[in-house]
Amino acid sequence: VNLTHQAEVYIHRLNSTRQGKIMSWNLTDSHNETKQSIKATAKLAASKEGSNHVQNFNRSYCIGLFTWILRHTIDGPFDLFVNVTVPFFAGHILPPKTYQLNLNNLTAHHVHNETWGKKTGDPIYEVYTKQCDATGNATFNGFFSYSTKGKKQTKWYAVGAGMLENNTIGLRKLKKKTLVYDVRGTYIEQIFCYRS
Repeated sequence: VNLTHQAEVYIHRLNSTRQGKIMSWNLTDSHNETKQSIKATAKLAASKEGSNHVQNFNRSYCIGLFTWILRHTIDGPFDLFVNVTVPFFAGHILPPKTYQLNLNNLTAHHVHNETWGKKTGDPIYEVYTKQCDATGNATFNGFFSYSTKGKKQTKWYAVGAGMLENNTIGLRKLKKKTLVYDVRGTYIEQIFCYRS
């Protein structure tokens, strides 16, 4: 989903009712001291339902590949950072590491890797793979703006983010100024551990 395009569609539709008087618009600024500009936040989580924890394994040197395969993604002018802690399933065996992932314009297939320990000795390794559902959301809370031609000056109007609601593409309005987009997909965790 392209959030900027959704704003363009909204402004175009609104402009047709304003006899073409809308001069410009801005998705990132409300142009109003009493109306907060849109702030974006995001969440992303893997679900442990239906998957058991990993059994213990030799861990002198391990490489982890962590893959997010998202069926629905969003693109717009807002960063949507989430902190992701890995490993998810093997966290009781390997010390957790946290990295930041930006859900804005995230490709449908994102891979992150981490290493633990130092490689020594025998290249024979143990492998385990687990996968589960991944869910999350992006929340846009605040106002964007558009301006119209006036007789004496340009006038700015604030519009709540919730007005960009479009349920057919997954944009849900929680209230006038709050818009939510749900992210769904699959999380895959692969750990390769070399034997010492």
